[in-house]
Amino acid sequence: MALGSISARVGSRAAALLACFLAACTPPPSPPSVTTAPPVPAAPRTAAAPSASASAVATAAPSPSPPPPPEAPMPSAWTTELPAGFTDIDMDGETACGAFRVANLHVAGLGSLGFVRIHGPNGKVVYEAHGRTDRVGPDTFKQTLGADYCGDLTGDGVPEVVMTESSMGAHCCYTHYVISLVSPPRRILMWEKGDAATAFVPVKYRPGPEWQLQGYSVFWPSFDPDAGDPALSYPAAPIVPTVLSLVNGAYARTSLSFPEAYRRDRDETRTRCNNPSEEMPQDLCDIFTWVDAVALGDWDAERDKVKDPELRKALDRRAAETRKKLLKELGSLESPR
Repeated sequence: MALGSISARVGSRAAALLACFLAACTPPPSPPSVTTAPPVPAAPRTAAAPSASASAVATAAPSPSPPPPPEAPMPSAWTTELPAGFTDIDMDGETACGAFRVANLHVAGLGSLGFVRIHGPNGKVVYEAHGRTDRVGPDTFKQTLGADYCGDLTGDGVPEVVMTESSMGAHCCYTHYVISLVSPPRRILMWEKGDAATAFVPVKYRPGPEWQLQGYSVFWPSFDPDAGDPALSYPAAPIVPTVLSLVNGAYARTSLSFPEAYRRDRDETRTRCNNPSEEMPQDLCDIFTWVDAVALGDWDAERDKVKDPELRKALDRRAAETRKKLLKELGSLESPR
């Protein structure tokens, strides 16, 4: 088998998609302005209602939400249901979240450009945020922002709102936020995950009042095709579990401390690969499960399941370097990112 042929075998659109990833799908530098991230709101100067471009904070204390149940369904990359105790936010209009009301709204005249506004128990606006504006040369790019769901992630009796910002470009880019509706509201996560519109949901991998969050990241193994390693195109890049934990009051990537996420991902991949196809050939199945094995630390026990000796040799050669790259990008409880 020629390892460089992996790129050709995943479909005729690979080159175009890879070009998109390298060019249009790479996020531009953040502008040096206060709109670099959805703002953590400040108290209003007057009693007047805030405008659509500014945030305000009411002083009313939020009402506690009931704690979530101890178990949650484990997610898959593309679809999953929220666990009990969490509420999907309507894409258009208001949704009740405990004593708060969360609204996904649209900028006047720009129907595809969304922003989020939250009213507190007293009916006043307690939080508002818009997507960032990026400038590259003379061009301006506005991102859309929407609230996905709400619930008590931290176990303190106060709900959090999970939001996603998108550049709306092909495949890229996505940023996840978590806003705690304490008074004043506080941002406890900003994760610029980059590509892939994958699930991002609460999970319960460990006992305790707080929830973990699980998303998925596009991961590029430490391959060098010029040295005989596989040549992965963009559609063939592995999508790996990313687990975030509450660390010192904020969420951070701690993925490699949750082997159950990678074990489950590997089991699901092997189920899909029982009948390899043109879209998912055996060599890609082996690479995907190899990434999980490297994350789990059991590659030595799994290596003989890769039947192609050339591919197995390349995976052996890159295992240690790929483990370091996984830790750097996805973190652990000992080394959160």
